[in-house]
This record gives sequence, C-alpha cells and structure tokens, in this order.
Amino acid sequence: MTRLLTRALIIRGVLLLLQYLTTALIPHYDTSAAEAYPDCPNWAKLGVGNWDAVYYTHLAQQGHLGYEKFGAFLPLYPWLLEQLSMMPCSMLVLGTFLNNVLFLLNTLLIKQLALSHGLSPAKSDQAALLFALNPASIFMGVLYTESLFCFLVTIGFLLRAKHSFLAAIPFALSAGIRSNGAVYAAFFLCDEFVTIFTTHHLSLTRFLKTTLSVALVPLPFLLFQRDFASLHCVGEPLPDWCTSGFSYGYIQRHYWGNGPFLYWELKQLPNFLLAAPMLLLVGVLTVQYLRRHSSLSDLVTRETVGYGHVTCLAVIALVNMNVQVVTRFLCSSCPLLFLYCTGLGKPWDRLILAYFCAYATTGTILFSTFYPWT
Repeated sequence: MTRLLTRALIIRGVLLLLQYLTTALIPHYDTSAAEAYPDCPNWAKLGVGNWDAVYYTHLAQQGHLGYEKFGAFLPLYPWLLEQLSMMPCSMLVLGTFLNNVLFLLNTLLIKQLALSHGLSPAKSDQAALLFALNPASIFMGVLYTESLFCFLVTIGFLLRAKHSFLAAIPFALSAGIRSNGAVYAAFFLCDEFVTIFTTHHLSLTRFLKTTLSVALVPLPFLLFQRDFASLHCVGEPLPDWCTSGFSYGYIQRHYWGNGPFLYWELKQLPNFLLAAPMLLLVGVLTVQYLRRHSSLSDLVTRETVGYGHVTCLAVIALVNMNVQVVTRFLCSSCPLLFLYCTGLGKPWDRLILAYFCAYATTGTILFSTFYPWT
C-alpha cells in the first residue's frame, strides 16, 4: 500500500507541477475566473478556480437564491466549502487541498475495491494506478465535486461488496452533491432481484432493508428540489417548472442545453470526438463482457449490474448531456470502470494507458488556462 501511495503521490506531483508551469507560461484564454478570487496570489490559483469552480465559490458564499440556473448545482459541496472558509482565497486553497487528499485516498480505496471483487494484488494495483492517472484527473484536483463524489461512491461500492445496506449512507450523501447520485438506489433493487433469482427465496427482512435503502439514497436530491422551489416559486410570474416543483430537468435543458439529442448538432462534432475514446472504451468493455456471459443465468449477477451501470451512464451522456463531460462523468461515478479496464489484455492495456496519459496531461494544460475542457 505504501508503494502504491508513493506512486500516486508522484503522479499527482507531476500533474501539479504541470499546472504550475502551464499557468506561469501560457496566457489564459479567459481571465475572468480570477475576479472571483481577488485576494489570492497567483501561486495559489494554479488554474484550479476555473469554470464551475466559480459557481461553487459563489454558492458557498451566497446560497442558491438569486439565479435560477444555479439549481443545476446541488448544495452539499458548496456547504462543505463554506465550512472550510468564507474567504474566497482560503476556500480555493483549502478546497483544492482537500480534493487532492481525497484523490489520493480514492486511489487506495480503488485497490481495496478491486481486492474485494476478487482481483489479484497485481491487478488491483493496476486498477488503482489507472485511477491515479485517469483521463479526468484534472477535475479530481481542482475546486470541483468529482473527487468528493467519487470518494463517497467508492465507499458505497466497498460496502456493497460486503453486502452491507450501510452503502445507502455514502450513496445518499453523493446524491446531495450531484444528481446522478440518486441512481445508486437502483443497485439495491437490482441486487435484490439477483438474490431472489439465484436463491429462489424472498427474505422479508432483506426486502424491507432494500426498500429503506431505495428510499434513502435519492432523499437529499429530492429535499433540494423542495427547498429550491420554496426559494424561487414565490411572487409573480412563477417559473414554468413550479407547477411540478421539480426544477432540475428544466434548468438543465433551458440553461445548459441538456436533453434528448439536443446536443446532436454538426457544430458539436469536436465535442463528440473528444468524448469518443471513453465511449469506445465502454463499448469494448460491454461487448467483451457479453461475449463471456452468453446465457441468461450467467447475466443475472451482481457483476452484470456493475457493467450495466457503466453502460447506461455512457448512453445517457451520449444522448442526453453535453457529451464532452462523459469522461469525468464516468471516471467519478463508476469506480468499477477501472477494475474492468484491467481485464481486457495487454494490447488494450497499452492503448488505455496511452489514452489516460494523453487526456490527463492535455486536460491539465487546457483546463488550467481556461481553454475549453469540461
């Protein structure tokens, strides 16, 4: 474990050095993010406060009242930043430090997750190092939600591997950070179905625990919808979404262009090309898994639920989201992805490593200088 942590520290140190050199030597495409941290010296910024980080800093200071489009950002991460400091510069430095620590802890947790799924120590180290060098690693070390979200989700998967219903707690916390955290409720339903299918027995106690878990996981997200409506559904005219009280889908579509096939335009072709390696990787993993498990009885397993999660999120990102975010979306939401990548064989190992290295370095350079890399 010490050797793994040392390697992860070296990788993180190299990427941080690259951030420093990038911000020092390359002119920023957009310097407006600096206005959010007026008292911060240049050495403290390192490009970590760009893009969505500005929103999180604002929300930590002023909350969700005022701008409807802020409803796309859930409250738990801004609340955590508020607890660290109310000063923008301190918030930036402490929040970035915390995310880098969580990133290192995530690397160790990925190894434990791999071991809990029966991978050898060598394969487990490989999965952990792939995570440490993942193509969305820049988002794990800046003022974004990815690192904390992934930390909670990985703990949830570790508890799930032990068949513990306590997994509902970190999964529920993740649903207070990002909306797709609510999706993890489906794991309890699917695992219950697999248990019933394989044992031909329905346990009332287990069924009740499953029901409670399914109800608990999306609760933070649903409570946020209620509270956001109480802030914005007052006076006249009321926003269109107030009749349902559910703002998230409307805000994502109206302000961020998310919705079925809304992003499928010729001008977005570069973003589809940017997402293509991750989508191709998921496609290969899914096809290979289906080839190894051809019968129905082989497919009704907890492993299939994990593969299904990765595949479904990739399809959702392709059809319903700004497709270029699929890389960080999957890397932070699907820790099992790194386990699956170790099973493709040596030719794929080299391709995956080259892809991860290329995106980790390119993403660090472009994000740090406020060039489009989201």
